[in-house]
Amino acid sequence: MGEPANEGDGYLHELPIVEGLVKRLRAAFGRRNYWCRTFGASVELYNRRGDVVPRLRVVAPDVEIGVDNKTLILDGLALEVHDVAMMSDWRYWLVSANEHGLSKYYTLQREISRGQYSKVFLASTVSTNDIVAVRVLDLKGSKAKEAAILLPREVHFLRFVRSPFVVRAYDFFVDKDSAQIVAELMDYGSIRSMMMKEGVQSLTERQVAWIMFHVLSALRDLHGLGVIHRNVSLYSVLMQYNPGDPETPIVKLADLGLACSSTNTRAEDFVVGALVNIAPEVFRKQKCGKEVDLWASGLLCYHLLAGHHPLEKMDSAQIAFELGTQGGRISYKEQEWAGVSRAGRDFTEALLEFEQAKRMNTEAALAHSFLAEPAQRFNHTIPAPAIGPENLNLQAGTLFGQSSRHS
Repeated sequence: MGEPANEGDGYLHELPIVEGLVKRLRAAFGRRNYWCRTFGASVELYNRRGDVVPRLRVVAPDVEIGVDNKTLILDGLALEVHDVAMMSDWRYWLVSANEHGLSKYYTLQREISRGQYSKVFLASTVSTNDIVAVRVLDLKGSKAKEAAILLPREVHFLRFVRSPFVVRAYDFFVDKDSAQIVAELMDYGSIRSMMMKEGVQSLTERQVAWIMFHVLSALRDLHGLGVIHRNVSLYSVLMQYNPGDPETPIVKLADLGLACSSTNTRAEDFVVGALVNIAPEVFRKQKCGKEVDLWASGLLCYHLLAGHHPLEKMDSAQIAFELGTQGGRISYKEQEWAGVSRAGRDFTEALLEFEQAKRMNTEAALAHSFLAEPAQRFNHTIPAPAIGPENLNLQAGTLFGQSSRHS
């Protein structure tokens, strides 16, 4: 059996299946007493547990019967089906598993946020009333072209990224007007939205260390999978109410729409996202890699500690000159950093090293003394708790139960 080609570049109808479709296929085939298992982004159906050769391996939702009546065509990928007599049944089950769309499985309740390309809704599952978030991307409006470019990339990476530090996607649907990504609900929203809600410009060192521990852990996992995020910022780090410790939220990295494979190394491929977050090596047209995420993490840490982005007052020409020139540097004003510990400043400076070969990597960052306390508190063997109606806290005004400046 072959594999789909260029799986990261496919258009909407060629997107790989995700967890929700797997569940529906399990339900559909389960009624026929087939044993089903998942393998990456595919579903394999066997006559019985222990069989070596699957009856069918499914890797995409669009299904046609071949002209020879012996194969199923899945977006151009032909798979031979051994029990040809049941061909029409196979096709019916595969198509019906995904034909009803979002509303059959999820109920939208209300809009909770919106961005440049999408809106996010609070929603619940029809069968169990579990609370989820549904991100709806407009494929017909003024931003449709950009959304159609970002969507396949995001779903491609979401389908195989499994990290307790990255927001998890559960399901995916697409119709002629929009695409919908169903994901776990991060009910506190982004760091940016929570800081605005609390009316604070900066956070305590303890808060910043907790956030940065999770961000660097997410990047460690993504980089280990060969994924470069390319969009780490106040807006892409989300938080979730933690029933086990209400004073300490769950923190996860989101927004993989600008992510790319670590095989991409051309500087022009990294001119994405906000100009103020682009790493020096991009301006210098050097070979680029995962180090760009460490630079963006340093900018995030600087902002959270000092109360502003270090480049926010520069125009595009100034940014390009400052970062593109050998010997450029980030300014640390004494009045802003006087209350920050030596460890906090060292950590930030190590991430904002202009020479990427000298920049601190994720392993060194996670071992840094600035992150020692959150590393001890966090037990990565315990998965994030499920979010149910009884512990939703959408209107919460407490980021960490405190809003003092520096600890």
